Amino acid sequence: MNVQEVTNLARDIRVATLKSLTDLGFGHYGGSMSVVETLAVLYGAVMKIDPADPDWPE
Repeated sequence: MNVQEVTNLARDIRVATLKSLTDLGFGHYGGSMSVVETLAVLYGAVMKIDPADPDWPE
């Protein structure tokens, strides 16, 4: 994943987080937003995951 892809993923995570917190009507926006870049790098470039197959052994 290149820098632009990680940046786009971070933006998508922020949007999903804001929608979730807005739908719930409560939550801690600051704490949620402070980990977005870390999550984007981990899920986008480091961790070996397949969302389509949650039982994937990797």
